Amino acid sequence: MARGPGVERGRPPASSAATWTWKPPPAGSRRDHARRFKDGLYEQFARVGKAVAAPKRVELLDLLGQGPRTVEALAGLTAISVANASQHLQVLRAARLVEARKRGLYVEYSLADDEVGRFFVALRGLAAARLAEVEQVTRAYC
Repeated sequence: MARGPGVERGRPPASSAATWTWKPPPAGSRRDHARRFKDGLYEQFARVGKAVAAPKRVELLDLLGQGPRTVEALAGLTAISVANASQHLQVLRAARLVEARKRGLYVEYSLADDEVGRFFVALRGLAAARLAEVEQVTRAYC
């Protein structure tokens, strides 16, 4: 694997994130094998966590849960530039939370499947149950 600035051991360069596949390190003891298994498994779970670690990406998932939309439409609805929306969507796509389809001159994004929609609803419910600030923000807006 390429090494250099910004490339961590076991992580792909940012440009190849969408095509990266996990490869186990060389074999060792049984305990090492179990550790590598756990490390690899939790690293994949963390990919999803990292993908939803930015508020705008969570908002994009919410909007895509309402139906497919173009990058331009999503940028307008989230008050960010098309370039910024596209970057956020690429992170979500690398985590396989969204899919992209070419529609003429535009790229249309949608949730990868219903499970992603259920994940968003569960995330929203967990935040509302655990964070008093969710209710405070909601009350201040309404």
